[in-house]
Amino acid sequence: MVRKSNMAADRIKPANKDGQIEPYNRENVKQAFLDTYGRCYIIQTACDAAGINRNTFYNWRKAGYISDAEMAECLEKWQDVLREELLKVGIVGVQQPLVHNGRIVLESDGRKAFINKRDNHVLTQLAERYLPEWQQAKKVDIITHEGTRYIADIPEQYALVLDTRLLTQEQFTYLRNIAAGYDERKQQQGKNEEAAIVIESEVTNG
Repeated sequence: MVRKSNMAADRIKPANKDGQIEPYNRENVKQAFLDTYGRCYIIQTACDAAGINRNTFYNWRKAGYISDAEMAECLEKWQDVLREELLKVGIVGVQQPLVHNGRIVLESDGRKAFINKRDNHVLTQLAERYLPEWQQAKKVDIITHEGTRYIADIPEQYALVLDTRLLTQEQFTYLRNIAAGYDERKQQQGKNEEAAIVIESEVTNG
C-alpha cells in the first residue's frame, strides 16, 4: 500500500548537505509526506518517503505548516484504506491456493488453482455494523432502572443510567456489545454458583 508512486514523491529532491530543504521544494516534500501518511498512517514511513526526519515533521506540526485539518484528512484516507481491506477480506475474499487432501490442486495447464477465501467473522461484523436486521437480531436490552427503583439489587452508586436516544448508532452498538459481554459473564457466574451448590450438596449427602 505504501509503495505506490505519486507525483509529489517523484518531484522530491533530497535535502542539501546541511539537511535543509530548499524553499521551492518544501511544499513537494510536505505533500509526499501527507500522501504516504494517508495510505499507511505511520509517521516514520511517511518521513522516509518524503526524505525528512521525525523532528522536521514535529517542527512543521508545531509551526502549523502541517495543519490539524491536513492530519484529519490523512486519518480519513487511512480509514478508507482499512474499509477497502475489510471489504476485500470479508466480501471479495483473499486469494489462496486450493488444497485438497493436503495437496495443492493444479489447473489443467499445470498452474496452481486458487480460491478467494472470505473471513466470515469480518463479514459478520460488517453485517452487524451496517445491516439493520442484523442489529435487531443481536440487540441486547439495556435496562438500568425502573422509575426510582434500581433492578437486580444494584446499589445506586454502581448503577449506570444512560439516555440512549442521545447516542449515535456507533456508540449504541459499542455499548450493546459491552452489555452482551456482561450478560454472558453473568450467566456463566450463575452456572458456576449452581455447580458449586451441587458439589456441596453431594459432599454433604456423602
